[in-house]
Amino acid sequence: MNRPRRTLPAAAALVLVLAGCGAEQGTPSEADPTATDTPAGADAGDGSSTDSATVTGPEDAAGTDGAGTGTDGTGDDGGSSAPTSTDGTADDTSSGEDPSTSDGGTDPAYPSDPSAYADALVAAWAAGDTDRVADLAVEEVELATGTWSTDTEWQLERTDDLNPFGDVGQGRWAVYYSHRTQGASMTVTVDGDDLGDGEAVVGVDYYLIAGSADAFDRLGSPVNDYVDTFHQAMIDHDEAVVERLGTQRATDEALAHDPAVAGRLVTDHGFLAFEDEPLHMLFSFPDHQDPSDFTRMLDLDARTAAEGGDDGVLRLNVLTDWRWS
Repeated sequence: MNRPRRTLPAAAALVLVLAGCGAEQGTPSEADPTATDTPAGADAGDGSSTDSATVTGPEDAAGTDGAGTGTDGTGDDGGSSAPTSTDGTADDTSSGEDPSTSDGGTDPAYPSDPSAYADALVAAWAAGDTDRVADLAVEEVELATGTWSTDTEWQLERTDDLNPFGDVGQGRWAVYYSHRTQGASMTVTVDGDDLGDGEAVVGVDYYLIAGSADAFDRLGSPVNDYVDTFHQAMIDHDEAVVERLGTQRATDEALAHDPAVAGRLVTDHGFLAFEDEPLHMLFSFPDHQDPSDFTRMLDLDARTAAEGGDDGVLRLNVLTDWRWS
């Protein structure tokens, strides 16, 4: 679905300072985070999958309460289908209750395969099943997925073992998707220690490249309201609002924005969410005068934003790279 761009009125004239930048990088249209090159140090033949799979929608996942299936649609790859009772009816496992067997078997509601687990998260998100999303993902991901819609037209590109990336990648897997019809991509990070249990999804990078943002809905949520209010105040140079919603660093950066040069329009491009990290909300100024068309990030304490607290915007930044690429 199309979503109109947010027009932000102009005010004073200063230059936007973007702090914390590494090497420069172009817009998402110039670089694809789902490039199929194996990350440096990773062995594509060891623990990696190149099979394509369609994320299964809730209508196709028998008894999963919105969870997707694995690549073969059966419970054999970790069991994404819901357990059945002795009378043959499906038990409701979306409440987070542990129906594990007395002999220590894993809960069939939580796949033990990383790609099947990622599929389950995407299917629940696409179905709008917020309870199931909260069951499968950490809070940072849960809050992030509440800011955008998605669908089930995602094709699995590969699944990478992240151990070569050091401590942050230990025991984790990156599941890479590309969208079948839109210029969009997504990476779901799954913690292997939590496979077969709840909250195994510890990260989602949701890249809505170029015009692909128009194919998805930016949802009404307290987090989006907070971001929109800060963007509006930045363009208006409303110092009182900027100071209330932003840290001192974010305030200084926002008040340095010159809308006549850096732009009056904001287009949103998705988010980067990861456990114990700020929520990185991606956006750009399509009417900017700067020849280098960066994708920008508003770094947010998502819990503070969700509760409408002060100092939720931590800083403004530029997207320079991708975590696992």
